[in-house]
Amino acid sequence: MNIKYLWFFVLFLLVACNSKAESLTDVLISNMPEVAGEWQVTLVQPNGEPLMDAILLLEQEEKSLTGIWQWSLGDTEIEGHLEGENIFFHFWFEDEGGRQVQNAFKGQAGSELMEGTMEFLKEDGTSVFTLTWSAQPVAAAGLPHNEQPVPIVDIATQPPLELAARFEATLNALFEQENVPGIVAAYYHSDERSAVFAAGFSDVEANTPMPVQARMLAGSVGKTFVSALILNLAAEEVIRLDDPISKWLGDEHWFSRLPNHDALTVRMLLNHSGGIIDHVHDPSYIATINDLSQMEKLDQDFVFLPEELVAFALDKEPLFPPGEGFNYSDTGYILLGMVIEQATQKPFYELIEQRFLTPFQLSNIVPADRRDIPALVPGYLAEDNPLGLPVKTVSEGVMLFNPATEWTGGGFVANAGDLARWAWLLYGGTAVSKPYLEEMLQSTSPNNTRYGLGVNVGETPFGLAYGHSGTFPGYTSRILYFPEHQLGIAVQVNSDTNVDAFQLTFDLAEGLLLSSTSDTEN
Repeated sequence: MNIKYLWFFVLFLLVACNSKAESLTDVLISNMPEVAGEWQVTLVQPNGEPLMDAILLLEQEEKSLTGIWQWSLGDTEIEGHLEGENIFFHFWFEDEGGRQVQNAFKGQAGSELMEGTMEFLKEDGTSVFTLTWSAQPVAAAGLPHNEQPVPIVDIATQPPLELAARFEATLNALFEQENVPGIVAAYYHSDERSAVFAAGFSDVEANTPMPVQARMLAGSVGKTFVSALILNLAAEEVIRLDDPISKWLGDEHWFSRLPNHDALTVRMLLNHSGGIIDHVHDPSYIATINDLSQMEKLDQDFVFLPEELVAFALDKEPLFPPGEGFNYSDTGYILLGMVIEQATQKPFYELIEQRFLTPFQLSNIVPADRRDIPALVPGYLAEDNPLGLPVKTVSEGVMLFNPATEWTGGGFVANAGDLARWAWLLYGGTAVSKPYLEEMLQSTSPNNTRYGLGVNVGETPFGLAYGHSGTFPGYTSRILYFPEHQLGIAVQVNSDTNVDAFQLTFDLAEGLLLSSTSDTEN
C-alpha cells in the first residue's frame, strides 16, 4: 500500500464499509461493558499531533456492536464485537489500485473511557500505519471525565512551597511512567505561586540532565500568538474577523487557485473551517521533505517560503463548503501570516515581539527562524519518522535542519515557564481583552465545538479548560489554562513519539488542584 495514499486516506476518510466477521460474534463474552451511545473520539498521529475528531455512534447487542463514524467529511459504517473490556472493529476500503485493504480498530472499552489503536494493514496483514485513539462520552466533550465530584483546593490559599513540592513530585512520578528522554513542566497562578521543574535528560547520549531553563520547539502552540495578534488587530479595526482574505491576498497570482478562495474569511482560517488541506500531511509535501532529507549533501538551511507552502494546496478540491466543516490546517495559518503582514506592512515576528514578548517579559520565547538557537535542547524522532529527518535534531548546539519553514503554523522556541505564564496572560484576559477574548473562546467551528479561534475548549472535572498542543519534529508541547482557578500549566517533552501531552498536562493540574487525603481529613 502506498504510504502517500495512506495519508490521503487518513485525511479524507469517506468510504462506507461493512464487515461481516460473523464468526467473531460467536465468541463467549463475559463482563461486557455497556458502551452503546455517543462517543467523542480523537485520533492522534504517531508524532502526538491531533489529527481529527469524530463522533462514534454505537449500538450494542448481546455479543456484537454496530456503529457509525461521523467524520466532518462523511460517515463510515463499522461492525465489531467485545470480549470483556476488549473492543474490536473491522472495516476495509479500496486503495487507488482497487484492492481491498482490511483494517482494524481495537482497544479497551468501559463506561467512562475507550482507547486504543486504529491500524491500517496491507493485504498480507502487516501493519502500515497506526493511529492512537481515545473516546469520551459526548457529555464530557472529549476531556477527562469523572462522575464523582472531586475535592479541589483553592490555589490562592496554598503555601507556595507546598504547591511546588506537589508539582515536582507529580512530575517525577509521571516521568517514571513515560518512555521519553526528558520533560520540562511549569505552572503559573501568580508570581508567588509559580514554578518550573525538569526531569530526565536533555541529551541522552551525553547523559546530560534536563535543565529547567531548557528551550524546545513549541510547534502549533505558536498558533495562539497568531490568534492573539489578529484579535488585537481586530480591536484596532486593522483586520475584521469576517473580512474575506481576498481583501489582502486577492491580487496574488495564485489566489484564484486556492480552494474556496472567493469565500474564505479570517475567522474561517482561525477555526479551521475553511475547507483547505493541511500541507503538513499532503503526500507531495511529505515526499519533498523526504527527498531533501535523503540527499547526499543536505542543505541544512533550506526553508520553504510561505507561498511555496500554500502551493501544496492550490488546485485541490475544497474539503467542504466554506464555514461548514472542520479540518485542522497549518496552511490556513500560513495564509493568516500573509494576511497579517499585508494588513500591517510589518514582519510577523516583529509584531509578536513588540506586542507580547517584550511587554510581558517572555524572554524565553523566541522566533524559530534560524538553526542556532541558544539553550535549545536536542529533540528525538523515531528512526522511521515519515519525513526521513535525523533521529536527533541538534548537533554541537545547532539544529540539523531549519525550523523557519513552520512560520505562522507554529514558529516559536520556548521554555515551559514562559509558556505557562503566556497561557495565564492570554486566556486570563491580559493579552487579549473582552469582547475579543470571548470571540476567541466561543467562535467554534462546525463539527468541532472544541476548537475556537486558535484554542481548544473543553470541560474537565476542574471546570472549563483552554489550551493548545504543539508538535514539531523531535518535540511535543502543551499549554492548558483553568479559568476557575486562574491556573496556567505547560509541558514540553524533547520527543515527538508516543507522547500524550494533554494527559501529562492534565495529570500535573490534578496534582495541584486535588486535595490529598490528609488535606480532606484536616
